[in-house]
Amino acid sequence: MQIIWLMPLLILPGISLLIVSTASRFSSLHDEIHHWLDGNHDSSTIHRVHLITRATHFRNALVALYASVLILVCASLVGGAFDFLGWMGDPWVLGIVFLGMCLLSFAMIELIRESILSLQVIHADIEQMMEESK
Repeated sequence: MQIIWLMPLLILPGISLLIVSTASRFSSLHDEIHHWLDGNHDSSTIHRVHLITRATHFRNALVALYASVLILVCASLVGGAFDFLGWMGDPWVLGIVFLGMCLLSFAMIELIRESILSLQVIHADIEQMMEESK
């Protein structure tokens, strides 16, 4: 009895932690956007572009993480059903798991891109504060 279909379920707790942390960071960005809109805000184009781009990266990452969870759960369901019926479903399960891992990789790339933009915004804000203090 092969239980390769359990493999995707072992990855789900890690993905769940990524979803929680990404959703929290997305909420912080949402608050930053509202603070920027409500208060005295820097109306520079680069700041607006960075906020929009960061929001897009977060959205892409969250969608990819949700999709990877769905695909990995489907892989386990397909593998479990094939195992129950006594069919050889290993190639199908591995193919579905590969697709889930591709989506997970895409989500990580988007989060890395957002982190880089976030650092650029911090540098720009610090430079602006230094110029204003002169």
